[in-house]
Amino acid sequence: FQDPLAELVKVEPKSIGVGQYQHDVNQTALKKGLDDVVGSCVNRVGVDLNSASYRLLSYVAGIGETLAKNIVQHRFEHGAFKRREQLLEVSRFGEKAFQQAAGFLRIREGENPLDSSAVHPESYTIVERICAVVNKTVAELIGNEAVLNDLNAAQFTDERFGPETVKDILAELRKPGRDPRHKFEAIQFKEGVNKPSDLEVGMELQGVITNVTDFGAFVDVGVHQDGLVHLSEMSHRFVKNPSEVVSVGQVVKVKVMALDHPAKRIALSMKAMLAAPEPVQKRPPRPRPARTPRPATATSTSTTPMLPMDERPTQPFRREGTPKFERPPRPDRVDRPGQDPRPSRPEGPRGPRPQPNTGAPRDGARPDRPRREHSKNDRPRPESRPERMLFEPPPEKGDKFHRGRQPFGFAGQVQSGTPLRRLAIFAVLLASSLACERTDPNELFAPTEAGLTMAYGNPSLPESRRNQERLQVRIAKVEQEDKKLLVTKTFTTLEGQMDVLFAYENGGVSLMRDPKTTALVVLPPHFPNVRAWEERGRHYRVQGRAAMPETGLRLPDTMNRVGVWVVSESLDGKGPRRRSFFLPRLGEIETQEFQAGKWVTVNRLFSFGFEDLPITQN
Repeated sequence: FQDPLAELVKVEPKSIGVGQYQHDVNQTALKKGLDDVVGSCVNRVGVDLNSASYRLLSYVAGIGETLAKNIVQHRFEHGAFKRREQLLEVSRFGEKAFQQAAGFLRIREGENPLDSSAVHPESYTIVERICAVVNKTVAELIGNEAVLNDLNAAQFTDERFGPETVKDILAELRKPGRDPRHKFEAIQFKEGVNKPSDLEVGMELQGVITNVTDFGAFVDVGVHQDGLVHLSEMSHRFVKNPSEVVSVGQVVKVKVMALDHPAKRIALSMKAMLAAPEPVQKRPPRPRPARTPRPATATSTSTTPMLPMDERPTQPFRREGTPKFERPPRPDRVDRPGQDPRPSRPEGPRGPRPQPNTGAPRDGARPDRPRREHSKNDRPRPESRPERMLFEPPPEKGDKFHRGRQPFGFAGQVQSGTPLRRLAIFAVLLASSLACERTDPNELFAPTEAGLTMAYGNPSLPESRRNQERLQVRIAKVEQEDKKLLVTKTFTTLEGQMDVLFAYENGGVSLMRDPKTTALVVLPPHFPNVRAWEERGRHYRVQGRAAMPETGLRLPDTMNRVGVWVVSESLDGKGPRRRSFFLPRLGEIETQEFQAGKWVTVNRLFSFGFEDLPITQN
């Protein structure tokens, strides 16, 4: 038996050639991402220690290329490994590397049957306790589901191993050395079709999807040249994205629609192999009742003859029986007492218009006042004008303008109407808002206690996958350097373990390549007073303070339960929209993604303390 994964790791991941825009992205980031995926697959499947090449061993957590070559050299000189503890005899293979790699290395037909399983050597003591309880040997216990199903995981827990770890060990003992990969289905290509010239239009074939693009999918039908299934030929329904219908490695049935040998093009169709959908029956039109003619009325049947223009009445028509409107007579003018009666207008033509005043006084008339140019400052002002205030006292209950209690302290009491007064209102509101957002400059949204261990998981996943993908973060070391606090965190998953250096300074958190070089800014300095920032193609903004969401996590009474929500979005609008909740002294508590119009939790802190939470494969 030859493991295909052992041969796949010999090829550079970027040489596989899967992806439409493979050469348009950063090649260094692409290589790192592909190496991480291959390493994750190798650790999840496991490696045979006595037959694996150094290339396959180099992907195991805790083992690099140098250690992998040393293992192969030791195997060549001293023969096959009989037990896992012999790895400590390999040159430069220390206890730290053994702790990280031992659980992913398998020794078949070794001295200890547990060496061929995913149970870590540190957990062998639990298996021995189980054997003592059921009175069986390790070889008799492995694979004995009748005995293992009757065991209670809580019976074998202690201070070091919790119930989840014991459940993982029992699951591994039921099916030791299991392979998480799906069973490979061999594709039966059509006999006699070995090259493009053997194809004919209308031929029905079986193939496998090799690549999925935005415009369709490429299918290998066994002629050493992939054919294209266009987006419109995948299904009878509308398909917006090909990834919704097919995926790489999927076996499909296709029909040859067109061939272009000079251009080396093969047009295939999946829709032609599917049954045609039933036509949608249209609802017959609902019959309408026949309209009945309206009965004739006197108005509609009247035949009033048209009168000539000279014989038509000058007054508008009135309906019969309506009284004629007559304007009442205008009353006589009554002069006010002490006022001379208004003289009647003389008959005949008017006299000449009077000439303008030339400055000479008329007889018995008042002389004209000399004109004066007035300015704004010379305008008279009333002496008793009241001075208006910006804020007036509230009205008394007896006041006719009183309408009960106002919803705000000064609502309805501010004199409005001028831009200056409206600006004053805005300033008061802004000052009150800033006062609510005032934060302690020494407040740090990250853990700093050495030995603190935090466990994260995705609550939206099933329990089996949640246990496999959970993450443990432990504060390994805390050092003070000048004004910075250097914190070393140990990240542990099923794939392995890794130490990461962080720097805390002025309320900010940064991921460091070394004590002097910053690799990534997690939280900017003076957080959360800094409202927005950009980092690695994403825009971050502080949404505001809020109480800690209901996560089921129990906090000490002395710990602050008010944190900050931070929302992040991709600058190009293609990435997911996320938001994270940060709590003082603990850091990130929960991460959510905006999916299908609502926020879905994808990562959550479910436990923390000063004890390690061992993570083993489920």
